[in-house]
Amino acid sequence: MKLKYVFAFILNILPVFITKIIIDNKELFTVLTILIAIDTATGIAASIKTKKQITSWRMFIGIFLKLVFLEAILYTGAAIQKYIEYDFIGWASIVLCSIEIFSIDENINKVFGFSIITTIKKIYDTNKELLDKIKN
Repeated sequence: MKLKYVFAFILNILPVFITKIIIDNKELFTVLTILIAIDTATGIAASIKTKKQITSWRMFIGIFLKLVFLEAILYTGAAIQKYIEYDFIGWASIVLCSIEIFSIDENINKVFGFSIITTIKKIYDTNKELLDKIKN
């Protein structure tokens, strides 16, 4: 087995365990893990659809950078939360989940040609207009 693959595996897995130590909330950890898995799967589908070559190195860099970003936000949140009485981890988690959701939506748009978020916004705007007409 090549050393670079072992190194890549360790670098990809290590932040997940560190994140589990930082996040005591099992449900939040599970949601983030599921969102990252869905984002990875939709990213692979988008790469296939756009005919971009999928390599283990490209996947490693993508996942590794995402996990490093996640770690940076959570470490910052943990440090801030330690010194002030504020649930910064909760807010950081909302930001992280939002980033994953937007990334998933972007991948779905590449694969299927429509945006779920834009569709939801159009439905909301249409319903809001109907409610405004009913009120007036």
